[in-house]
Amino acid sequence: MTAVAFQPAERKDFLDEASGIKEFQINRHQASLKLARTGENMEQAERLLQEVEPRLKLLRARLKNWKKTRSGDKLREEQEKYYATIYKNHEQEINEMSGHLSK
Repeated sequence: MTAVAFQPAERKDFLDEASGIKEFQINRHQASLKLARTGENMEQAERLLQEVEPRLKLLRARLKNWKKTRSGDKLREEQEKYYATIYKNHEQEINEMSGHLSK
Protein backbone atom coordinates (compact mmCIF):
# COMPACT_ATOMS: atom_id res chain seq x y z
CA MET A 1 0.00 0.00 0.00
CA THR A 2 1.42 3.30 -1.03
CA ALA A 3 0.77 6.50 0.77
CA VAL A 4 -0.61 9.26 -1.34
CA ALA A 5 1.21 12.50 -0.82
CA PHE A 6 -1.13 15.45 -0.61
CA GLN A 7 -0.09 18.98 -1.02
CA PRO A 8 -0.74 21.14 2.05
CA ALA A 9 -3.55 23.04 0.30
CA GLU A 10 -5.21 19.78 -0.75
CA ARG A 11 -4.90 18.43 2.77
CA LYS A 12 -6.48 21.59 4.20
CA ASP A 13 -9.37 21.44 1.69
CA PHE A 14 -9.97 17.77 2.56
CA LEU A 15 -9.99 18.44 6.31
CA ASP A 16 -12.21 21.54 5.91
CA GLU A 17 -14.74 19.59 3.90
CA ALA A 18 -14.66 16.61 6.26
CA SER A 19 -15.19 18.77 9.33
CA GLY A 20 -18.03 20.81 7.78
CA ILE A 21 -16.12 24.08 7.70
CA LYS A 22 -16.30 24.30 3.91
CA GLU A 23 -20.01 25.26 4.03
CA PHE A 24 -19.24 28.17 6.37
CA GLN A 25 -16.37 29.28 4.15
CA ILE A 26 -18.71 29.31 1.15
CA ASN A 27 -21.30 31.33 3.11
CA ARG A 28 -18.58 33.75 4.25
CA HIS A 29 -17.40 34.18 0.66
CA GLN A 30 -20.96 34.83 -0.56
CA ALA A 31 -21.48 37.35 2.24
CA SER A 32 -18.28 39.15 1.32
CA LEU A 33 -19.43 39.30 -2.33
CA LYS A 34 -22.77 40.75 -1.20
CA LEU A 35 -20.96 43.27 0.96
CA ALA A 36 -18.77 44.30 -1.99
CA ARG A 37 -21.86 44.75 -4.20
CA THR A 38 -23.50 46.80 -1.47
CA GLY A 39 -20.41 48.98 -1.26
CA GLU A 40 -20.50 49.51 -5.03
CA ASN A 41 -24.19 50.40 -4.84
CA MET A 42 -23.49 52.90 -2.06
CA GLU A 43 -20.73 54.51 -4.13
CA GLN A 44 -23.08 54.76 -7.10
CA ALA A 45 -25.77 56.31 -4.90
CA GLU A 46 -23.22 58.84 -3.60
CA ARG A 47 -22.23 59.76 -7.16
CA LEU A 48 -25.88 60.22 -8.09
CA LEU A 49 -26.46 62.40 -5.03
CA GLN A 50 -23.47 64.55 -5.94
CA GLU A 51 -24.85 64.91 -9.45
CA VAL A 52 -28.38 65.75 -8.31
CA GLU A 53 -27.56 67.99 -5.34
CA PRO A 54 -26.65 71.14 -7.34
CA ARG A 55 -29.85 70.77 -9.34
CA LEU A 56 -31.79 70.34 -6.11
CA LYS A 57 -30.33 73.59 -4.75
CA LEU A 58 -31.37 75.38 -7.93
CA LEU A 59 -34.88 73.93 -7.72
CA ARG A 60 -35.17 74.96 -4.06
CA ALA A 61 -34.18 78.51 -4.99
CA ARG A 62 -36.71 78.55 -7.82
CA LEU A 63 -39.42 77.24 -5.50
CA LYS A 64 -38.60 79.93 -2.95
CA ASN A 65 -38.85 82.62 -5.62
CA TRP A 66 -42.09 81.14 -6.94
CA LYS A 67 -43.59 81.15 -3.45
CA LYS A 68 -42.59 84.77 -2.97
CA THR A 69 -44.10 85.69 -6.33
CA ARG A 70 -47.22 83.72 -5.57
CA SER A 71 -47.67 85.37 -2.18
CA GLY A 72 -47.06 88.74 -3.85
CA ASP A 73 -49.73 87.92 -6.41
CA LYS A 74 -52.17 87.02 -3.64
CA LEU A 75 -51.42 90.27 -1.86
CA ARG A 76 -51.92 92.18 -5.09
CA GLU A 77 -55.25 90.42 -5.67
CA GLU A 78 -56.44 91.27 -2.16
CA GLN A 79 -55.37 94.88 -2.60
CA GLU A 80 -57.25 95.07 -5.91
CA LYS A 81 -60.39 93.69 -4.26
CA TYR A 82 -60.06 96.15 -1.40
CA TYR A 83 -59.57 99.18 -3.65
CA ALA A 84 -62.33 98.02 -6.01
CA THR A 85 -64.73 97.85 -3.06
CA ILE A 86 -63.70 101.33 -1.90
CA TYR A 87 -64.08 102.64 -5.46
CA LYS A 88 -67.59 101.18 -5.77
CA ASN A 89 -68.61 102.66 -2.41
CA HIS A 90 -67.30 106.08 -3.39
CA GLU A 91 -68.90 105.82 -6.80
CA GLN A 92 -72.25 105.14 -5.15
CA GLU A 93 -71.77 108.10 -2.83
CA ILE A 94 -70.85 110.35 -5.79
CA ASN A 95 -73.91 109.22 -7.71
CA GLU A 96 -76.13 109.89 -4.69
CA MET A 97 -74.61 113.34 -4.18
CA SER A 98 -74.94 114.14 -7.86
CA GLY A 99 -78.58 113.17 -7.66
CA HIS A 100 -79.12 115.52 -4.70
CA LEU A 101 -77.25 118.37 -6.37
CA SER A 102 -79.15 118.09 -9.62
CA LYS A 103 -82.52 118.37 -7.83
